[in-house]
Amino acid sequence: MNVFSISNMKSPFDFIHNYKYRNKIKYFKDIYRGTRGFIIGNGPSLTPDDLELLKQEVTFASNKIYLSFDRTDWRPSVYCSEDDLVLEQHYQNIMESINCPIFFPTKSLKIIPRQKGAIYYNFNWPGWGHKKMTPTPYSWNIANVLYGGATVTYSLMQICTYMGIREIYLIGCDHNFDLSAEEFVTSHKIELGQDITYAELRHLLLSTGHFTVNTITHPGDVIFGNDAVNVYSRDGLRYWRARLIEGRIVELEASATPEDGTLAPINKVEVNGLEIRSTGAQNHFDERYRLAGERWFTPNIKRIERAYTLARDEIEERGGSIYNATRGGALEVFPRVDFDSLFEAVPAAAEIQLPP
Repeated sequence: MNVFSISNMKSPFDFIHNYKYRNKIKYFKDIYRGTRGFIIGNGPSLTPDDLELLKQEVTFASNKIYLSFDRTDWRPSVYCSEDDLVLEQHYQNIMESINCPIFFPTKSLKIIPRQKGAIYYNFNWPGWGHKKMTPTPYSWNIANVLYGGATVTYSLMQICTYMGIREIYLIGCDHNFDLSAEEFVTSHKIELGQDITYAELRHLLLSTGHFTVNTITHPGDVIFGNDAVNVYSRDGLRYWRARLIEGRIVELEASATPEDGTLAPINKVEVNGLEIRSTGAQNHFDERYRLAGERWFTPNIKRIERAYTLARDEIEERGGSIYNATRGGALEVFPRVDFDSLFEAVPAAAEIQLPP
């Protein structure tokens, strides 16, 4: 194993498991070279009829795509899930329903039992999002490392290109979420004039799961100085600052955007936690996708778009192409193409045979 792959592992645990599965991942190198591939999102625009059109295609799917199986004969060629809450709550359904190569990150082994037949990759999540930070890299060799981009779709892009595909289409990637009725598991209001100590504010921010005590150059991180607390919001929408004197917030300021360094006075800021509890809002292709009471993570649209932009540029730089064939939706990072126009006579995709 080369130094590059070792440097991207966060613990000996990751090293051991990446070494074990590296040869299994290598089996898939360029296995689909010369064919086109479809990455399937789980948005509300996805329909069984669309999936039926993909039965002869190489397809990459994720998370709860198995909820479509009672309405279509289509099945994915490759599957991936890396969301901690999805795996924690639904890994048994995944293993019972998916009958194709299944990719999980090594970090999942700390959450769920090792799954027989699953292929584990070294997942690296560099902190990023603020303009001063280095963007998340794009991996062309997932046997070494696969980089997170705030959505499993970004991981599927890296898996897809590792398998040799250079003509990629997205379907069901609506890229918009209605969170208006969802409940945040943790939510706090920080207000001007509020009585709160540094220790209390620190504990409050860290309890949301968004922040770590580190440096101001990292989004979602907090600096606790002698007279101020400086915070980048996790969603990248703005930067805010609170000044405390003798256990009271005497100044509260915020910028309009991450790029805007100008701070303006505000009266309060809401700090929501990383997890939300579903109230049954429909943000996916199936009404059973997110049942009331189920926990999930807030989607970070801004970070997702930055990851998508990087993937687009990387793929195009190497002579490939990636298009958005989603019906409607809000994703405009990729050039659009009409989904129905893609289907004429196409050769059937060969099934992957798992290595022994």
